[in-house]
Amino acid sequence: MVLTRLILGVGVGALTLVVPMWNAETAPVSLRGRLTTLFQVCVTVGILIAYLGDLLVVNGHWRLALIMGALPALVILACARILIESPVWTRPEAGRAKSSPAAAPPSPSPALVSVALDKESVALAPASTDGPMPFAQVVREYPTCLAIAIFLPVTQQLCGINAIMLYAPQILEAMDLGISISLGGILTAFWNFLSTLSSLPFVDTLGRRPLLIGGFLGVAAGNLMVAAGFSIGNNVLCGVGLIVYLLGFELGPGPLYFVVVTEVFESRVKARLNGLSNALLWGMNLVISLFYLSVSAALGTVATFYCFLVVSLLGAGLSYAYVPETKGRVLSELHAELRRQPFPL
Repeated sequence: MVLTRLILGVGVGALTLVVPMWNAETAPVSLRGRLTTLFQVCVTVGILIAYLGDLLVVNGHWRLALIMGALPALVILACARILIESPVWTRPEAGRAKSSPAAAPPSPSPALVSVALDKESVALAPASTDGPMPFAQVVREYPTCLAIAIFLPVTQQLCGINAIMLYAPQILEAMDLGISISLGGILTAFWNFLSTLSSLPFVDTLGRRPLLIGGFLGVAAGNLMVAAGFSIGNNVLCGVGLIVYLLGFELGPGPLYFVVVTEVFESRVKARLNGLSNALLWGMNLVISLFYLSVSAALGTVATFYCFLVVSLLGAGLSYAYVPETKGRVLSELHAELRRQPFPL
């Protein structure tokens, strides 16, 4: 059981790295934000299904609940045959184009090809056949990109989202609202899903920066309400705080993390910085999962949510300082601006 969980973790981690990257590299500029945000929408759907699957475990059908986890993987394998390869990977000047018909992937539909090869669909950085850039060179030449790769996943996780999602049933139970643990988890996951949908109309219209900064501020407001509600014993304020928190998170740092990191790193540093960022994302997820209850018991729930509040404000400030607006930008031009850009702080 432990071994299979480890294998599952490797697979999920790889998908969270590759899927948003593929979306960004094959999408037209006008749809790039929305198509990449759909990844987060699907994540929230999966979380909701997982909470519903817990009902099977409660009723003794735990094997069926585990089998349900294999269905998405089977769907991905079945659909992989119709997916096009990213133009960033197959362009001839990158030295990765397939040279023999036997090695070529199956031909996708003409409609998909026309979208992926549209001259505006992907902005290619200058081709390089030297492989991934050494990390020391990344630090020297892309300090702003490195800062984004570090602070964005750290603040996105340490602002408290997984404390909310993993322990929402216990939090709702502590509010004494009369909601069962199972129902509390389902309601939280459903609102999380609806909140993510709300970001789709705005990511390619308002832009990435306003949503990211405003989302962090919304998360901060939610943390403040929850902390204040627990402090004065006001259950209604706690409930409103959870609603505001999830709405702010799924308007901003939840989906925008994947949008930003797939847009600001050019191909020569993408492997290094996306890998680092993804490792930090899941590393901070693990930290919250392991230590939230212990920290909450040691500091108290109120102080813990005030800590999340501080991290949320830090995320908003760092996003304002470092994250460029990428809406509608030709990414090769953006990458040229970011190269050797000094730290703004």
